[in-house]
Amino acid sequence: MQRVAIELKVGYADLERVLTDGRAQTWAAMDTSGAEAGHLVIFDREPGRSWEEKIYRCTMSYHNRSIEVWGM
Repeated sequence: MQRVAIELKVGYADLERVLTDGRAQTWAAMDTSGAEAGHLVIFDREPGRSWEEKIYRCTMSYHNRSIEVWGM
């Protein structure tokens, strides 16, 4: 069995704060559950942004653990 932590966030104006808080929460879920992988999914609700600006994928680290970040 593979354990994966998935954190979902709704983002509005301050994307950096959502990323900072979301990485910490994803890491905490990974640490608590013993998950091997973590994913942070951010639903961008900022009006006026195009899909090209909202859709992305990147890998970030937090406390030496990799977290996949998905923007939608």
